Amino acid sequence: MTDSEMDTQPSDSVQITAQCLCRTHTFSAVVPLASLPLSASCCHCDSCRRVTGALYSSDALWPSTDTAALRALQRYDLFPRSGVAVLFCGTCGSPMFFEEARSTTQGGKAGGDSDKAGGDSGPTYDVFTGVLGDPVRSGAGGLGRAEGRGGDEKEEEKEEEQRAAGDFPPLVRFNGHIFVGDTRDGGAACWLRRMNGTAVAAEGNITQRWLGRRGEKSGEVAGMDYWPPLKELPVPASDEDGVPEDDGDVPIRCHCGGVNLVWRAGRARREFAAAAAAAAGDFEGKVEGSGARPTQLPWFVDPATYKSLGSLDGCNSCRRASGADVFNWTFALVEHIDFASGGSSRFLEDSIALKVAVGAAAGASLGDAGLGTLAFYASSPDVQRYFCSRCSATVFYAVDERPEMLDVAVGLLRAPDGARAENAVSWALGGDIGWRNDMLDGNWREELVKAVEDDAEEWRVARGYPKNWRRFTNDEDNRCSVLETPFFANQGWSGGPAFHWSADGKAILGAIATMCAGPLHDCVDATTTVLAAGMRIGDLVTYGILKWDLGWDEELGFSKSPE
Repeated sequence: MTDSEMDTQPSDSVQITAQCLCRTHTFSAVVPLASLPLSASCCHCDSCRRVTGALYSSDALWPSTDTAALRALQRYDLFPRSGVAVLFCGTCGSPMFFEEARSTTQGGKAGGDSDKAGGDSGPTYDVFTGVLGDPVRSGAGGLGRAEGRGGDEKEEEKEEEQRAAGDFPPLVRFNGHIFVGDTRDGGAACWLRRMNGTAVAAEGNITQRWLGRRGEKSGEVAGMDYWPPLKELPVPASDEDGVPEDDGDVPIRCHCGGVNLVWRAGRARREFAAAAAAAAGDFEGKVEGSGARPTQLPWFVDPATYKSLGSLDGCNSCRRASGADVFNWTFALVEHIDFASGGSSRFLEDSIALKVAVGAAAGASLGDAGLGTLAFYASSPDVQRYFCSRCSATVFYAVDERPEMLDVAVGLLRAPDGARAENAVSWALGGDIGWRNDMLDGNWREELVKAVEDDAEEWRVARGYPKNWRRFTNDEDNRCSVLETPFFANQGWSGGPAFHWSADGKAILGAIATMCAGPLHDCVDATTTVLAAGMRIGDLVTYGILKWDLGWDEELGFSKSPE
């Protein structure tokens, strides 16, 4: 569409834009303001998770008949027999569109909206909602802020006023979840029940869910019910359950199989548990002046279960890279990633070596190295976003300054217990999702992020899932907001919480100056079980006085002052 054509569009029209992460591909369509919001659907089927790396895909009918430019995208035939393909950027891997052959029976790739079926003989195109930016007024402002060209200042000010007043309709309305049954454990659907906002849901208009195709009444989840029912889910693990003795391997495999790796999650948990036990013993026996420090667990390891953190991420880059508005990561040490084929070959020693190997191969097969179709896009000079160059699936996220670890796309985990892989992953639920500010300040996703946070907390409480150890909250009653473990705490008066061991084997925050100067903290025992979560500073000091003599420095041999 030319500038002159856009300048002639009526003022009650808006331009919507789809753009990949690297900005090689940008597609725009002008639609009447009254046609918003676009109707979107979320699919949780195995194929959609494995072709995106997310726990679900979400897409809406692309409102433009001018689709010739889409041929510049890479194509992956997701369902060849039914004519469904994924169109993605070959440079950064962003999935941008589903191409679907029209059907007079099913409608959509998975029995979706019926208005996609029938009619013209050509295919339809559904845009991944994660690559959509905010709509802008078309007309005199031209492309406006969407392309950084800057329209009329007064027009932009008026548009901002309309946004603030709520006069600008949301870009997307999510009308349902399909194939939730494929997840086995409910996947992300448990925290996506009210995707259009909690206020809308309060009126009874929640995001419907089906275990299979849309409209299958026998497979519809009623109202705000959970699926599976909470009583059918395993009891959340605790530190008392111990670490399983089985191998606990979790395959990491994309849809096409070009990326075929394995996460040695069971081995990782056993090693972390052993390291924690040794560190606790070492910490208890330290004396002043030894200069020694207990072994630290990686920051992403749950100190109670030794599982890896599972996160909800709302950052702009992750949504564009995956096509999903809220992405999910877990984390692993590189030493716990291996080739699925086994044999004598070992995976790369760190993310730097991985970057060199994949870069040298330019996404082609490395034969014995087993990296297959793995490719990466450097979204920053020190950041690599790995994806499958054949089917587009997001795989890893790596940063040069932490070469020992990788962020792993949860959607590629083929865990036997379900899509959330809870035998290996400890989910951070409730509280703020990561990079939430990218979804706020007038963004059309603002209601989505708030609804996801509320839903995640409701599900956590209803299920009895423990509050994540890395969750930092500023509760209204000003109770404790920080929890650290002996593995992360500094000894002495370091400016951070300092844990010291009492005669009965308990640990307490000993740095009174730290307590008085900073936010509130939890007390923990040697196994990092919370003893006094929610204690106020005064309560905590009283607890310390009653528990044991505050002259811990002479009694236990700890230093009060930093080295």
